[in-house]
Amino acid sequence: MLPYRNPIATAKAIATIDQLSEGRLILGVGAGWIKEEFDALGADYENRYQRTREYINILESLWYSDFPKHGGKYHSFSDISFMPKTYNSRNIPVWMGGNSSKSIKMAVKKCSGWHAVGLNPDQLMECIKHIENQLVTTGNKREIFSISARKNLQITGDKKIIANSDESLRGNSGKIIEGLSGYKSAGVSHMIIYILSSTVNKFLDTLKIVADDIRPYLD
Repeated sequence: MLPYRNPIATAKAIATIDQLSEGRLILGVGAGWIKEEFDALGADYENRYQRTREYINILESLWYSDFPKHGGKYHSFSDISFMPKTYNSRNIPVWMGGNSSKSIKMAVKKCSGWHAVGLNPDQLMECIKHIENQLVTTGNKREIFSISARKNLQITGDKKIIANSDESLRGNSGKIIEGLSGYKSAGVSHMIIYILSSTVNKFLDTLKIVADDIRPYLD
Protein backbone atom coordinates (compact mmCIF):
# COMPACT_ATOMS: atom_id res chain seq x y z
CA MET A 1 0.00 0.00 0.00
CA LEU A 2 1.86 3.06 -1.25
CA PRO A 3 0.21 5.66 1.05
CA TYR A 4 1.42 3.79 4.16
CA ARG A 5 5.10 4.67 3.68
CA ASN A 6 7.46 7.48 2.79
CA PRO A 7 7.83 7.23 -1.00
CA ILE A 8 11.58 7.93 -0.99
CA ALA A 9 12.22 5.08 1.46
CA THR A 10 9.89 2.88 -0.57
CA ALA A 11 11.72 3.70 -3.81
CA LYS A 12 15.07 2.79 -2.27
CA ALA A 13 13.78 -0.52 -0.90
CA ILE A 14 12.18 -1.49 -4.21
CA ALA A 15 15.24 -0.58 -6.28
CA THR A 16 17.42 -2.61 -3.92
CA ILE A 17 15.17 -5.65 -4.35
CA ASP A 18 15.28 -5.18 -8.12
CA GLN A 19 19.09 -5.22 -8.02
CA LEU A 20 19.22 -8.29 -5.78
CA SER A 21 16.72 -10.16 -7.96
CA GLU A 22 18.56 -9.15 -11.15
CA GLY A 23 15.52 -7.47 -12.64
CA ARG A 24 12.86 -10.06 -11.81
CA LEU A 25 10.74 -7.73 -9.69
CA ILE A 26 7.14 -6.83 -10.51
CA LEU A 27 5.83 -4.14 -8.16
CA GLY A 28 2.22 -4.45 -7.07
CA VAL A 29 0.78 -1.31 -5.50
CA GLY A 30 -2.52 -0.36 -3.95
CA ALA A 31 -4.18 2.70 -2.46
CA GLY A 32 -5.56 0.83 0.54
CA TRP A 33 -9.12 0.59 1.87
CA ILE A 34 -9.10 -0.16 5.61
CA LYS A 35 -9.29 3.13 7.50
CA GLU A 36 -8.23 1.54 10.79
CA GLU A 37 -4.90 0.55 9.25
CA PHE A 38 -4.27 4.11 8.10
CA ASP A 39 -5.17 5.39 11.57
CA ALA A 40 -2.79 2.92 13.24
CA LEU A 41 0.05 4.09 10.97
CA GLY A 42 -0.79 7.78 11.16
CA ALA A 43 -1.33 7.78 7.40
CA ASP A 44 -3.71 9.88 5.31
CA TYR A 45 -6.83 7.84 4.50
CA GLU A 46 -8.95 10.54 2.86
CA ASN A 47 -6.36 11.41 0.21
CA ARG A 48 -5.01 7.90 -0.37
CA TYR A 49 -5.68 7.86 -4.12
CA GLN A 50 -4.15 11.30 -4.65
CA ARG A 51 -1.10 10.23 -2.66
CA THR A 52 -0.81 6.97 -4.58
CA ARG A 53 -0.80 8.85 -7.87
CA GLU A 54 1.84 11.29 -6.65
CA TYR A 55 3.95 8.55 -5.07
CA ILE A 56 4.11 6.67 -8.39
CA ASN A 57 5.48 9.84 -9.98
CA ILE A 58 8.06 10.08 -7.18
CA LEU A 59 9.18 6.47 -7.63
CA GLU A 60 9.68 7.01 -11.35
CA SER A 61 11.63 10.22 -10.84
CA LEU A 62 13.97 8.61 -8.31
CA TRP A 63 14.52 5.44 -10.35
CA TYR A 64 14.96 6.89 -13.84
CA SER A 65 16.32 10.42 -13.50
CA ASP A 66 19.98 11.23 -12.96
CA PHE A 67 18.93 14.36 -11.11
CA PRO A 68 15.58 13.53 -9.53
CA LYS A 69 13.29 16.30 -8.42
CA HIS A 70 9.65 16.55 -7.53
CA GLY A 71 7.30 19.33 -6.55
CA GLY A 72 3.94 17.97 -5.46
CA LYS A 73 1.14 18.50 -3.00
CA TYR A 74 2.48 16.00 -0.47
CA HIS A 75 6.25 15.82 -1.13
CA SER A 76 8.88 18.06 -2.67
CA PHE A 77 12.61 17.54 -3.23
CA SER A 78 15.44 18.63 -5.52
CA ASP A 79 19.26 18.66 -5.63
CA ILE A 80 19.48 15.08 -4.39
CA SER A 81 21.19 11.95 -5.59
CA PHE A 82 19.47 8.58 -5.39
CA MET A 83 20.98 5.09 -5.38
CA PRO A 84 20.57 2.32 -6.27
CA LYS A 85 18.87 2.73 -9.60
CA THR A 86 16.93 -0.15 -11.09
CA TYR A 87 18.71 -3.23 -12.45
CA ASN A 88 20.40 -2.37 -15.77
CA SER A 89 18.36 0.85 -15.76
CA ARG A 90 15.23 -1.11 -16.67
CA ASN A 91 11.66 0.07 -16.14
CA ILE A 92 10.09 -1.79 -13.23
CA PRO A 93 6.59 -3.07 -14.09
CA VAL A 94 4.10 -1.40 -11.74
CA TRP A 95 0.70 -3.06 -11.44
CA MET A 96 -2.17 -1.36 -9.64
CA GLY A 97 -4.30 -3.62 -7.48
CA GLY A 98 -7.94 -3.24 -6.58
CA ASN A 99 -11.35 -3.75 -8.12
CA SER A 100 -12.71 -0.22 -7.63
CA SER A 101 -13.26 2.07 -10.61
CA LYS A 102 -10.64 4.47 -9.18
CA SER A 103 -8.03 1.70 -9.00
CA ILE A 104 -8.76 0.51 -12.53
CA LYS A 105 -8.59 4.07 -13.89
CA MET A 106 -5.26 4.64 -12.15
CA ALA A 107 -3.93 1.33 -13.47
CA VAL A 108 -4.65 2.43 -17.03
CA LYS A 109 -3.29 5.95 -16.67
CA LYS A 110 -0.28 5.44 -14.39
CA CYS A 111 0.75 1.77 -14.46
CA SER A 112 1.71 -1.06 -16.78
CA GLY A 113 -0.80 -3.57 -15.42
CA TRP A 114 -3.84 -4.23 -13.24
CA HIS A 115 -4.22 -6.81 -10.47
CA ALA A 116 -7.74 -8.04 -9.68
CA VAL A 117 -8.72 -9.65 -6.40
CA GLY A 118 -11.34 -12.37 -5.98
CA LEU A 119 -13.17 -11.98 -9.31
CA ASN A 120 -14.34 -14.96 -11.35
CA PRO A 121 -13.50 -15.20 -15.09
CA ASP A 122 -16.81 -13.69 -16.26
CA GLN A 123 -16.46 -10.71 -13.91
CA LEU A 124 -12.87 -10.23 -15.01
CA MET A 125 -13.81 -10.32 -18.67
CA GLU A 126 -16.19 -7.41 -18.18
CA CYS A 127 -13.49 -5.39 -16.37
CA ILE A 128 -10.94 -6.18 -19.05
CA LYS A 129 -13.29 -4.99 -21.79
CA HIS A 130 -13.62 -1.71 -19.89
CA ILE A 131 -9.84 -1.49 -19.49
CA GLU A 132 -9.28 -2.12 -23.20
CA ASN A 133 -11.65 0.71 -24.06
CA GLN A 134 -9.78 3.03 -21.70
CA LEU A 135 -6.44 1.98 -23.17
CA VAL A 136 -7.66 2.98 -26.63
CA THR A 137 -8.70 6.36 -25.26
CA THR A 138 -5.31 6.96 -23.63
CA GLY A 139 -3.36 5.66 -26.61
CA ASN A 140 -1.73 2.81 -24.67
CA LYS A 141 -1.22 -0.64 -26.18
CA ARG A 142 -3.17 -3.60 -24.78
CA GLU A 143 -0.40 -6.06 -25.67
CA ILE A 144 2.03 -4.42 -23.23
CA PHE A 145 -0.54 -3.96 -20.45
CA SER A 146 -0.60 -6.91 -18.03
CA ILE A 147 -3.63 -8.38 -16.29
CA SER A 148 -3.10 -10.45 -13.15
CA ALA A 149 -5.58 -11.94 -10.72
CA ARG A 150 -5.62 -13.42 -7.22
CA LYS A 151 -8.04 -16.16 -6.26
CA ASN A 152 -8.41 -18.71 -3.47
CA LEU A 153 -7.73 -22.32 -4.47
CA GLN A 154 -8.93 -25.38 -2.60
CA ILE A 155 -9.12 -29.07 -3.48
CA THR A 156 -12.43 -30.23 -2.05
CA GLY A 157 -15.31 -32.57 -2.75
CA ASP A 158 -17.86 -30.31 -1.07
CA LYS A 159 -20.83 -30.28 -3.45
CA LYS A 160 -21.99 -26.79 -2.39
CA ILE A 161 -18.57 -25.31 -3.12
CA ILE A 162 -18.28 -27.18 -6.43
CA ALA A 163 -21.69 -25.84 -7.48
CA ASN A 164 -20.75 -22.24 -6.60
CA SER A 165 -19.65 -20.57 -9.84
CA ASP A 166 -18.03 -17.66 -7.96
CA GLU A 167 -15.60 -20.14 -6.38
CA SER A 168 -13.94 -20.85 -9.71
CA LEU A 169 -10.81 -22.43 -8.16
CA ARG A 170 -12.42 -24.40 -5.32
CA GLY A 171 -13.55 -27.94 -6.01
CA ASN A 172 -12.11 -30.99 -7.74
CA SER A 173 -9.23 -30.90 -10.20
CA GLY A 174 -11.54 -30.74 -13.19
CA LYS A 175 -13.31 -27.63 -11.96
CA ILE A 176 -10.02 -25.91 -11.13
CA ILE A 177 -8.60 -26.69 -14.58
CA GLU A 178 -11.74 -25.22 -16.12
CA GLY A 179 -11.48 -22.15 -13.88
CA LEU A 180 -7.84 -21.47 -14.70
CA SER A 181 -8.55 -21.94 -18.40
CA GLY A 182 -11.37 -19.42 -18.01
CA TYR A 183 -9.00 -16.84 -16.55
CA LYS A 184 -6.58 -17.39 -19.40
CA SER A 185 -9.35 -16.98 -21.99
CA ALA A 186 -10.54 -13.80 -20.25
CA GLY A 187 -7.11 -12.23 -20.81
CA VAL A 188 -5.26 -12.91 -17.55
CA SER A 189 -1.51 -13.30 -18.05
CA HIS A 190 -0.48 -13.89 -14.43
CA MET A 191 -2.36 -15.85 -11.76
CA ILE A 192 -1.68 -15.66 -8.04
CA ILE A 193 -3.33 -18.47 -6.11
CA TYR A 194 -3.93 -18.47 -2.37
CA ILE A 195 -4.18 -22.05 -1.18
CA LEU A 196 -6.83 -22.68 1.46
CA SER A 197 -5.59 -25.36 3.82
CA SER A 198 -5.91 -26.11 7.53
CA THR A 199 -2.52 -27.83 7.95
CA VAL A 200 0.95 -27.75 6.41
CA ASN A 201 0.57 -31.32 5.14
CA LYS A 202 -2.72 -30.49 3.39
CA PHE A 203 -1.07 -27.43 1.88
CA LEU A 204 1.76 -29.58 0.49
CA ASP A 205 -0.74 -32.17 -0.76
CA THR A 206 -2.58 -29.43 -2.65
CA LEU A 207 0.67 -28.18 -4.20
CA LYS A 208 1.41 -31.70 -5.44
CA ILE A 209 -2.05 -32.05 -6.98
CA VAL A 210 -1.65 -28.69 -8.70
CA ALA A 211 1.78 -29.66 -10.03
CA ASP A 212 0.90 -33.22 -11.10
CA ASP A 213 -2.77 -33.10 -12.10
CA ILE A 214 -3.63 -29.49 -12.96
CA ARG A 215 -0.62 -27.65 -14.37
CA PRO A 216 0.00 -30.07 -17.30
CA TYR A 217 -3.40 -29.15 -18.74
CA LEU A 218 -2.56 -25.44 -18.78
CA ASP A 219 0.62 -25.47 -20.87
